[in-house]
Amino acid sequence: GAHRRMANAAAARSGTAASSMRWAALEAAVARRAAVLPSTSHLKHTLVPYSDGGVMLCGVAVALSPPGSQDRSVARRGVLVVHTAAGIGDDFILAQAERVALACGSETVAFVVDMYGAEEGFVTPPRSTQLMAALRADRNAQARRCAAAADALDSLAFGPEVQPGLHDTPAGPLAAVGYCYGGQCVLDLARSNLLADRLRCAVSMHGILDAPADIKVTPMGTTRVVCCHGACDPFVPREGVAAFEGDMIARGADWTLHAYGEAMHAFTRPDKTEEEHVAAGFQYSPRRDAESFAALLATIEATCTAAVA
Repeated sequence: GAHRRMANAAAARSGTAASSMRWAALEAAVARRAAVLPSTSHLKHTLVPYSDGGVMLCGVAVALSPPGSQDRSVARRGVLVVHTAAGIGDDFILAQAERVALACGSETVAFVVDMYGAEEGFVTPPRSTQLMAALRADRNAQARRCAAAADALDSLAFGPEVQPGLHDTPAGPLAAVGYCYGGQCVLDLARSNLLADRLRCAVSMHGILDAPADIKVTPMGTTRVVCCHGACDPFVPREGVAAFEGDMIARGADWTLHAYGEAMHAFTRPDKTEEEHVAAGFQYSPRRDAESFAALLATIEATCTAAVA
């Protein structure tokens, strides 16, 4: 709540010098992304330090900031973007946040959520497996880690430059989208009701589908759940899909499952095109990538308004 937002604002003000050394890998990843974007895109990336349960985290706010941009009295909507097993330093997840910010326009801030701790940067097995396992051991804690990003997003001031640590803009509506491991995270966030009806939608892209035993089954309110799933995803067996469906029904959720017939895991990832990727169960599908992104945008537009009175 307010206490955590104050703590995150303090973390943002102090998140320089020695602190920035902890997320040097993330800074380098953001710099790589900024270097490949045309100057006409007007996209701004801002590192936003925050914390959860004593763990120092660092998210990335991505927003359009054209000259003479938004009235600071108007709340933007936020889209939480949750990374894959590879962590927040993965170019893919930063690119997805940019894609959302560009498509949704200047009233939207895409916020890349840090689930691991930003000093991890880009991670690979076995470290990524260890980090995921530690969080997935307590799905309520995993949901809280995801929810902490909402407070960090609230600590931003949305003027011509996104600045951490300022509080002159009212909180706007939220959407959440997660990829692979991040898909499970946003589904758990919706199940937990930690953000109540402020979380207007949760969208899972080739996420891990199951029914967590440790998140109490309670009505999920108005949050709309959309899952974009590859029917040939070897990491999500039919039993997992059935468990997810039963869980959504038990929670009285407003939910939709898009099952793409030939799609495998990671169908939104343009880097998954080699034979070795396919053999491991990963394959990019330009068609399913476009269809799932259209579903994401339609869900955001249907559930989130740009301004809050």
